[in-house]
Amino acid sequence: MGYWGGVALLLWVGCQPTALGVDGMTATDYDAKIDLGCIDCYFSDLVPEGWYPGYSDEQGRFVHDFSYAGYRYGEGQLVDQVTAVAMVDAFGADPSGVVDSTAAVQQAIDSLTGGGTVLFGAGTYKLAGRIAVTQSHVVLAGQGASTRLQFTKYSDMNNKSHLQFGSKNKWGAEQLLVEDGASLSTEVAVADAAVFTPGMDVAVGWYITDAFVSDHGMTGVWEAFNGQWSPFFWRTVVSVDIAANPNTVTLDVPLRYNARVRDAASLRVVSHAVSECGLRDMQISNASTRAQAWTTNQVSAVRFVGVKDCRIDRVSSFQPAGREGHLISGGIIVEQSKRVTISNVHLGHALHRGDGGNGYLFEIRQSAEILTEHSTGVAGRHNFIQNWGFGTSGCVWLQCDSREGRAYLADWDPIGQVGYSEFHHSLAMANLIDGGEWNDGFAAKNRGTYSTGAGHSATENVFWNPGGSGTIQSKQYGYGFVIGPADSLSIEVAASVLDGAAPDDYVEVVPDGLKLAPSSLYQWQRARRLSTP
Repeated sequence: MGYWGGVALLLWVGCQPTALGVDGMTATDYDAKIDLGCIDCYFSDLVPEGWYPGYSDEQGRFVHDFSYAGYRYGEGQLVDQVTAVAMVDAFGADPSGVVDSTAAVQQAIDSLTGGGTVLFGAGTYKLAGRIAVTQSHVVLAGQGASTRLQFTKYSDMNNKSHLQFGSKNKWGAEQLLVEDGASLSTEVAVADAAVFTPGMDVAVGWYITDAFVSDHGMTGVWEAFNGQWSPFFWRTVVSVDIAANPNTVTLDVPLRYNARVRDAASLRVVSHAVSECGLRDMQISNASTRAQAWTTNQVSAVRFVGVKDCRIDRVSSFQPAGREGHLISGGIIVEQSKRVTISNVHLGHALHRGDGGNGYLFEIRQSAEILTEHSTGVAGRHNFIQNWGFGTSGCVWLQCDSREGRAYLADWDPIGQVGYSEFHHSLAMANLIDGGEWNDGFAAKNRGTYSTGAGHSATENVFWNPGGSGTIQSKQYGYGFVIGPADSLSIEVAASVLDGAAPDDYVEVVPDGLKLAPSSLYQWQRARRLSTP
């Protein structure tokens, strides 16, 4: 048996990819293949056999359509659309790990002005500086576990990443909404839709007004973003109608929440810095020593910022010789991005798991339709986390495994306490935790004044068919949903008056002897969408 940083490799078995059986199949075929028509299947009252987007029960409770998550809406694999290849060794990179390869790797990346694949051979590449990918259609690819990137820059790294794809988004024309944008709708009304064209990237957002804060009972709690315009939904224009009165713009993905004229809701053009990018088939580490790690803050290995339609596949962390863990603090951050897939990625053993934003292995910030699938987080503070700022929605965690999450007070703390995966900050909307093993836990609740006024961290999120031995805390603003949890999980939904989360979240338990259908809500919804004319 092999070992991964002291943990048996058997740890990953439950997270291997499964055949989704989607491409080329009708919804009926998919239903029959996995769930529907079986005599021991149980269908949720909120997702019956005839479910359709917008379906609700008599009390108005509903689950969103999560099928849009992932690279190209979850509809395809990243392909090498540009045939150019730059082999880093040809630029002077050293696979023995003796000589710093930063300049050589950056030169290889920059040589692909029209995109292509940056190819690493077998070996360990020492990178004593930071690496940036600033052009589209660039993929960094290794040979699998035999390719290792070891980042060794430790000074001046607070709030930075060693490998970054993209950069901050650039904003363009804006139109105020002239009517409230309705949750579940793909259409918004503006005074002049002529400034938008099909295929254009846009964001729907609004100001965090006193009225918006008050509506959610967060006066005196939500303060960090008050008075600022926040992008809530990252979208693409499908069509415009300048003959309609008022003009309308049709978007690719439904809104997840009401966008109010009262809050100066608007549609803004946005230019994402990078698209069709990727990282695959390698191991990564930026580990130092525990003592050194605790002198830093929010250092991550990889960051995708301002990107769309990108993928990370078959990447894992590792423990270099002479180091005490795999990562200084953070693993992968996806920020202000859309339609990204993280697949078969296994990260763990963060050295800094203290407060202040450390020990987050898989972190999503202000992003939409991010799919994290068949991935594992071990021994972070919060292994899977949404963090910092309004505007995370439509994200899916599919068949992920979280364990040994632990939070420590300081570097001298020998015990710590359980660290859940969680929605961490400012009203993450309509996300899906689909299956998986949550052996520490997952929290969606009012965090009060913690983390600079996180407050209500979640609303209308769904835990579907979750497994594991940990705790699911679902005390969401409005409604949250826990459907088909394993008996081995502890479920906490009873909210106190101080939580401000009444009514208690919806819990639906599968009767003994039956199994929840569909087993994966995301895969089922995606199959139905792709088969609908």
